[in-house]
Amino acid sequence: MLLLIAGIVYSKDLRIMNAKEILPVKELQDAFMNDRTKAEKLYKNKTITIKGVVVYVGPDVYALPSIELSDKKDGASMALCVLPVSDYLQLRKFSKGQTLVITGEARDLYKESIVIVKECKVID
Repeated sequence: MLLLIAGIVYSKDLRIMNAKEILPVKELQDAFMNDRTKAEKLYKNKTITIKGVVVYVGPDVYALPSIELSDKKDGASMALCVLPVSDYLQLRKFSKGQTLVITGEARDLYKESIVIVKECKVID
């Protein structure tokens, strides 16, 4: 019985921990803008999961499939999420104004205000 209770508590803690792992895109951008050194230690070259509103869907400056996220509809781009080339046709599923959860590897800032996230996968 004790093991069952411990398992339920652990499962609940795991769900809470997983919910905390999804960063709002604004929080990620703020981390890089306010203390870049600390943000690089926390996020750079690590897999992260972010949530935001789509403000652009299409090729990036290198013609790679990408989705740009903001904290609000028609807001400024805060994260550039680059998908694998093989996912180009998947871009049709997404549209401006849609809220998405995306996992990828945080890299660096582009134009000093947009966080680059590579090797992305749309979760939701």
